Amino acid sequence: MTVDNIQALVLLQLLGFVFLPVYIASKVCTLPEYMMKRFGGQRIRMYLAVLSMVLYVFTKISVRVFLLIFIIQSRV
Repeated sequence: MTVDNIQALVLLQLLGFVFLPVYIASKVCTLPEYMMKRFGGQRIRMYLAVLSMVLYVFTKISVRVFLLIFIIQSRV
């Protein structure tokens, strides 16, 4: 196990101990649901959901394009 893995393990456990009770107490499952309950209104929930999806798609596309270019360059 590397130092990075150990740090990630510790950080994930810390975040779980901090955020899990908040999620359980407010009876929500996702961050957009929590934001809707916390700040009220559907607009913040929709904004966060769309932002999350757009960032997810862009990160996946950029990684795949990078890997494709890397594979093409390594074969040439």
